[in-house]
Amino acid sequence: MRSEMPYPINNANHFNPYINAHPLASQQAPQAVAPRPVMRPGAGMGIVKGQQVSMTPLCRSGFTSAFPTQRTSMMADRGRLAVSSRKTQQILANDAHLSQKAERDMHAISTLDLRSLDATYEVISRLSQHHIQRFSRQDIDTIIEALDDYQGPHGDNLLMNISAMGYPSLEHYLHHTGVSGPQAVEQFIRDFTNRHDDASDLSEDDIDEIRTRLAERLAEPTRILLEFIHSSPRLSDIPLLKGASGGDNPVTTQVNGVNTLLSALDGNAIHFNGFLSTTSNYDVALEFSDIQNHEDLGRPMYTVDLNNNSEESEILRRDALRAVQSNECGTDSILYYFKSSNVAGISVNATKASAYPNVAPDHLATEDEILLNPGHFFQPEQVVLYSEGVAMIGSLQYGKN
Repeated sequence: MRSEMPYPINNANHFNPYINAHPLASQQAPQAVAPRPVMRPGAGMGIVKGQQVSMTPLCRSGFTSAFPTQRTSMMADRGRLAVSSRKTQQILANDAHLSQKAERDMHAISTLDLRSLDATYEVISRLSQHHIQRFSRQDIDTIIEALDDYQGPHGDNLLMNISAMGYPSLEHYLHHTGVSGPQAVEQFIRDFTNRHDDASDLSEDDIDEIRTRLAERLAEPTRILLEFIHSSPRLSDIPLLKGASGGDNPVTTQVNGVNTLLSALDGNAIHFNGFLSTTSNYDVALEFSDIQNHEDLGRPMYTVDLNNNSEESEILRRDALRAVQSNECGTDSILYYFKSSNVAGISVNATKASAYPNVAPDHLATEDEILLNPGHFFQPEQVVLYSEGVAMIGSLQYGKN
């Protein structure tokens, strides 16, 4: 089976010679495709569900992209329809009603995972436990080491995401982002290190170790993790949450909140080019969106229903576009509510517990992380606007076979 992305958007599901414990795993894992140069990470032509699509990067890292769908054309058609200013004023003037609906929609997100938490984790945990048990002891150790690398305290998840997109080295990736030359690369490394450690006393050897870590240390764990998750049982009808900061810092996995929201309101799908970390815990998702508690989302504004063709929905969509472009609503904190359909993911807690049942959970166990492979795409259906943040509700699918 060929990789779904024949360029460095998401072509990194190479065959891993270290995972041979089960024939099905090697049969399902995509084979390597040599990366081809692209203008920017996350840009180019890709294949999603067998269809060729044009990808546009949504953030400086290229970890997320947008691609047009049938809904994109529908939104464009709706945007050309004439809407009376009187009707617009009438709908927007009813801000109390609009605010109450947005608050109800957000409340439904915050409570849904609590009502279904036990059943959700029973399904995910059982599937994840059975999956890891298919492998040999040696391969299990290697898989857990790869998970530990991804969850490590020094930001290796960023480097593993770069590797998962098909880039053979950090310098190769940075070249495509416009960062080139020894001084620029060193500054990126210092900025990256400062996110997790003190970079003030980095030696030349330290800088060289970080510069080469992707190619020499993390490429193999990345391949192992890609294939392990790709060969896992698919998950459906399980609510998943993800919190994301919209600050677009290129030395992090942050998204660009403005670009992401505008793209969703235009009807585009969002493609996750790197690993997708999710949870079923609302508080954890809020924390990852740089929100400490629900009240920090600010004032509820309104919900835009992208599935609704009514005049009111179009008026709210247009006003949301205006509000985002004029910085009248917060885009620095984004909460995704994914309605999963055939997604490729594992419970990290259940996988580790099954691999080492006598080892106590580490401090990251509270995140309840459900880690999904690169190549998933999100089709927004509703956008809930708050003054200091936004929630997007929609379907999530795995774009690979």
